[in-house]
Amino acid sequence: MINIDYLQCNKMLAAITLMSIGVFSASADLPGGDFSWKVTEGHSYPGLSGVWIYDRYSCLVTCYYMKDCYVVDYDIFSNPPCWIQTNKFTPNKSYLVSVPDVTDYILLNVGDKIKDNNCWVITPKMHIPGLKQVEYNTVASCTDYCLKLKDCFVVDFDTMSKPKCWVQTSSKIIPDVKNLKSMDSATNFMLNPKCKA
Repeated sequence: MINIDYLQCNKMLAAITLMSIGVFSASADLPGGDFSWKVTEGHSYPGLSGVWIYDRYSCLVTCYYMKDCYVVDYDIFSNPPCWIQTNKFTPNKSYLVSVPDVTDYILLNVGDKIKDNNCWVITPKMHIPGLKQVEYNTVASCTDYCLKLKDCFVVDFDTMSKPKCWVQTSSKIIPDVKNLKSMDSATNFMLNPKCKA
């Protein structure tokens, strides 16, 4: 789960937007800054979990804002290509295994990550039933749309649906982690009401 402050959320959304229009390379503009990550081409970290995210930057952003995630593998030949740390462990680069076409990212700048975690709670492979499907297909546009709605504090981003964005449109839906249901293709975003602009 991830908490993100409002300013950092806007930075994250802007960065995801840039990625969606192609303004990103594998070695630059990483969440938290380029010096926050140890990037190792052609290597994989064992024990990561696949999440239904298809672009590299959204994969890194998801990990960056998750509480105990410090390792990402991006495997261009797997479906999904995004693999993140979901179990609590201390990353150790000596566990890296040589695997062609996989890029491993280990977060080094843990202090910045802890500072940034305040507003959103992000839970991969979970969703909240009863949300309304809307015409957005990027994480940035979906969460930005929710921020503009009075009663929206929950977003599901389901990569297997078209469109992919599901938002809360009714105050009858209770944004609580107890109400989450399992769904492999979805990532749930819950906004702290204090962070609503």
